[in-house]
Amino acid sequence: MPNFPKDFDRDAQLAHFTILNAPDAIFWVDKEARCHRVNSVANQLLGYSSAEMEGMAIHTFCPSMPPEEWPAHWEHLKTGNRQNFETTLQ
Repeated sequence: MPNFPKDFDRDAQLAHFTILNAPDAIFWVDKEARCHRVNSVANQLLGYSSAEMEGMAIHTFCPSMPPEEWPAHWEHLKTGNRQNFETTLQ
């Protein structure tokens, strides 16, 4: 496991480790649709480094999620309800 600050609790460490090592592309995004972190699968899939993707807007590489649709998508994500969809990434 990577080194974490002492105040980073065990559950957060395990979640972080699991997401980084998941077999699927995972994107951590904020309410403005900006990436804060991605796992290595997302990097390989899109051909960007993690540093390049940091701050990148979702619609930059996911044209099916235009900026005007993101607020509604974000609100749905906050409900905790499962959401599956297919998309094409560039």
